[in-house]
Amino acid sequence: MGSLNQDQQAFSALSEFWALSGRHQPIIFTKQQRQALQQLGPMDVDFDTRTLSFTVRCNKDNGTDFQRVFRNPLFKCCQFAFSLQHNRKTRTNKNKVLIDTYFATNKDTVSIHKLNTGSTQLNITVRFIPQAPLLFQMLHDFLNASLRNT
Repeated sequence: MGSLNQDQQAFSALSEFWALSGRHQPIIFTKQQRQALQQLGPMDVDFDTRTLSFTVRCNKDNGTDFQRVFRNPLFKCCQFAFSLQHNRKTRTNKNKVLIDTYFATNKDTVSIHKLNTGSTQLNITVRFIPQAPLLFQMLHDFLNASLRNT
């Protein structure tokens, strides 16, 4: 009975992934998407929490690269959280507009924190929604393969 229950959970997670990620759409990255992924820089991966995280400068170029990579059907199975760490001497208005325009949607979480010292940066966390570690592993492998093909 345990195996049947486990199979049902795996099928449920696969079904959720299929529904969220564009159904039968091919999962490929264009050359521009692969280059944009490389421009965003290295990602930290946490398999236990099924999250990817990375830090970028909050600017239009990184926002455009983020949109190219993460605003496609494959990543509809993910939740995004943006945490702006900004130096107390800089104004947040410009960066907030950049986040709202190029990074976040109304479904995403955005937080802003002041730093006494240090440079302004945007931390992005991508959390895989389905409770399926093997599907997350597949997503991770796909991203790594995409980086190698640039």
